[in-house]
Amino acid sequence: MKKSILFLLTISTLIIFNSCGKDYDYRDKWVGEYERVFEDEWRGSYFKMILPAGVAKHGQDSVLIGITRVTDYDPLETKVYYYFFQVLKDGTIRVPESYIWNNNCWSGRFESRNSFTLTAYDIDSGGEYSSTYVFKRIKK
Repeated sequence: MKKSILFLLTISTLIIFNSCGKDYDYRDKWVGEYERVFEDEWRGSYFKMILPAGVAKHGQDSVLIGITRVTDYDPLETKVYYYFFQVLKDGTIRVPESYIWNNNCWSGRFESRNSFTLTAYDIDSGGEYSSTYVFKRIKK
C-alpha cells in the first residue's frame, strides 16, 4: 500500500512539474505547408494548377504567409509573395494597420487547423474588386 501511494505521488509530481513552465503559443496549430487550387482561363485555354503556400510564426502575435501567385501567363510563371499578418487567438487574420500592399486590404480566418481563407480587397475600387484564396494544409 505504501509503495502504491508513493508511486502515485511521484507520478503526480512529475506530471505537475512537466506541465508547468511550458509556454503554449496558439499559432503553433496553424504553422505548416498549405496549397490552393488556382483555376483560370487565358486566351481561350482553361487551366488548373496547385500553388503552394507556407505559414510561419513571426514576432509575438503575427505570422508570415508565403503565397505563390501567377505572375505571367506566356510563359506561365509564378512567384512567392510574403505577407505579415496579425493573427488573433480565435483565428482571425488581419493586416497590421501599418501595412498595406499594392493597394490591397486583407482579411481572413483560420477555419480549422487544416485550412484558412484570405481575401484581398482593392482599396482604390472601394472594395468592389476582391480576390479570395482558400488554402488547405498539406503538412505540418
